Amino acid sequence: MSAKGNEPGWIVTGHDFSSGAGVFLTATHEWSRDPACAAFSTTPDEREALLALALGDQERGRVELVAAIAAERGTDGVIRPLRLRERLRALGPSVRPDLWEPAGTGGEHVSP
Repeated sequence: MSAKGNEPGWIVTGHDFSSGAGVFLTATHEWSRDPACAAFSTTPDEREALLALALGDQERGRVELVAAIAAERGTDGVIRPLRLRERLRALGPSVRPDLWEPAGTGGEHVSP
């Protein structure tokens, strides 16, 4: 459940095929390790459109284990996964941004 004042919605996540990193589909159809960069959908139709794009990338071997997950946009504008499991996978103790290897565009995006 979203906190008071936060906007509920969905983001699309997957795993980068080459590195196994958890990634999120952005509005520019790139994949980012940062959930705050994710394309945020507020309707089921928007969610399904983003999921269709992601499934196409999965078929092309760019990502795997694609899914739409519940998220919220805070009153501060930051997008966060709603479930603790997804927050930990994206941000939590086993993932340290300072250990990420650059993926061609400064380390935050993994799309070619």
